[in-house]
Amino acid sequence: LVACLLMTLSLGVQCLLRPWRGTALNLIDAAISATVVEVLVCAALSPDVSSRAADMSFFATIPMLLLASSGFLMLCHTFYLQFFPQPYYDHFICHHKAGSQAQARYLKMLLQAMSRQHVFIDSDDLKELDELFDIVRVKLAHFIVYLTAGTLSRPWCAGEIVSAVASRKQITCVHTSSFALLTPDQLDNLSLYLDLTSVHLEQYGISLQDIRATYIELQSDFGVIRHVKVPP
Repeated sequence: LVACLLMTLSLGVQCLLRPWRGTALNLIDAAISATVVEVLVCAALSPDVSSRAADMSFFATIPMLLLASSGFLMLCHTFYLQFFPQPYYDHFICHHKAGSQAQARYLKMLLQAMSRQHVFIDSDDLKELDELFDIVRVKLAHFIVYLTAGTLSRPWCAGEIVSAVASRKQITCVHTSSFALLTPDQLDNLSLYLDLTSVHLEQYGISLQDIRATYIELQSDFGVIRHVKVPP
């Protein structure tokens, strides 16, 4: 009984800590853990299994059904998020906050007023880097790069751009008067050009070679990336 109580308390702590980001996944995880606790309790309360085989079979079937149902629900939830990601954004504005936060917000207001669509800028909804990259990969239709002097030197902007290009998103580059194309020397020495003091993109599966190839494609006049210049 004490062991059952301790395991139930640990299950409650697990739910409070939310080991998974999604609410549904936390509930499914809790259901699986509760199933394991029930199986252990049934086994502990029935030392003479042979004399109570029918009862044991009934009580063992219930947690097994719960376990199978939890696995099925988790599979359905995964497929649903794959084909119907939530939330979904029509536009994502990648920008350098210090150099263009006001302009990016104004661009968001214009897009929302003109199209009535959902527009995302990370300063409105701060998230972890891996969540931002995931939004770009699977929860986005149109990726906008607002290019100012410092945009391409920011590691999170670099990661977002690499994710958009790798996912073959519709991309529009908005060139401002302060932006200048990277020189060959800067492209060959991205470890010095990028400000990597606060984040290491390698832990998110993005290498300097990926960034270099993406920046070359971004600066090319060929390809599917659309370029728009803002008048000075």
